[in-house]
Amino acid sequence: MSFLRKLLLILPFSILFIHCKDDPNKIDDDSTTDTDTTEKVTSKPTSYYVHLTGTIKDIPITMNLVRSHSIQTASSEPSLEYSGFYYYDKYMEPISISQLSIDSSDMIQLVEWSSDETTNQFMGDFDEGNNFVGEWQNGYRQYSLPVNLSESYNEGNIKLDYFSWEDFQPADPNKPTENGISYELTTFWPSDDNLFLKAEILKLINGETNQPSIKKPKDIFEFNKTGLLEDYDLMVEDFKADSIPVPMFSYDNDMCVIWNEDSLLVLSYLYYSYEGGAHGNFGKDHVNLDLRSKSKLQLEDVFEDGFEEKIASALEKALRRKYDLRPSDDIREIVDVDKIPVTDNFYLTGGGIGFYYPPYELGPWAAGDFDFFVRYEDIEELLKPSFLDRF
Repeated sequence: MSFLRKLLLILPFSILFIHCKDDPNKIDDDSTTDTDTTEKVTSKPTSYYVHLTGTIKDIPITMNLVRSHSIQTASSEPSLEYSGFYYYDKYMEPISISQLSIDSSDMIQLVEWSSDETTNQFMGDFDEGNNFVGEWQNGYRQYSLPVNLSESYNEGNIKLDYFSWEDFQPADPNKPTENGISYELTTFWPSDDNLFLKAEILKLINGETNQPSIKKPKDIFEFNKTGLLEDYDLMVEDFKADSIPVPMFSYDNDMCVIWNEDSLLVLSYLYYSYEGGAHGNFGKDHVNLDLRSKSKLQLEDVFEDGFEEKIASALEKALRRKYDLRPSDDIREIVDVDKIPVTDNFYLTGGGIGFYYPPYELGPWAAGDFDFFVRYEDIEELLKPSFLDRF
């Protein structure tokens, strides 16, 4: 699991630094993603994305899962780690899952994000047919249900290539295991020559697309790493000139698929930076891409005019449901506002819309970020029929 996924599970109690090398995929990204390449490779690289469908017992679920390669400096042993989102098809509310460990039987352990000590998890492994077989374990009531998932792509799903890279440069070349700068990037890339999707992915990472030097996924990593290293070298000189110890610097950028149905692709881009001090800064950006019209969906594409005032009660309902607040409880027990504002940092699924707030927007840094999922059934009168018709 990437540094940022672990961080979001354990902040603010600890900070784990992972210093890694480039992903040593057996298949080089130049050969799998360059649209000018004529030879098609069929075997999977080390890091990849899968769209899975199946059941927990007889309950249909869908999972968007990535497998990443990582080398931890503590052991220098490579590991394959999984993370992503899954949802029950009935509700279509995404649930974050992250691999915390591999037990002695080499089973994959995917833990649902939770602020509690006890949580639910998947335990299993992929068979030779790339089917995930195992069980879902309820951490609260201590029971298990069988799980069977298989890779599946139908009309409305898009196949994506997935890449992860990590690099570390020490502040002092003579002390390679001490403080330095680490940079990680994971990203998706269209398996076909989808110029619209390439441009939007680049825009999500760098905020713009007018970068002629970027022609393939790894170019994004190298471009951003070069800029960070140039700035870091200057800061190291300043620290040394002032006889100040050079702190650890870390930059972690991690992309996930939340929704990949109905020709709608929803990506989440997690970012984390640490430049010394008490804590780092983190958050997420989201993009909702209509692959039919090749457009980025905005709130005005989803809602009727004047929805901002009317949606406040739905946001409060979502908060109370998530934190199990009674009607008489004050929402200020959770957030520092009387009324949750609408944000354009949102994500869509077939069952609702999630509104995301990074640290400081609704409370102090220690309160963390907030994510409120509003079900369409609670706001149906606010939605444009043309948007609902796609589901």
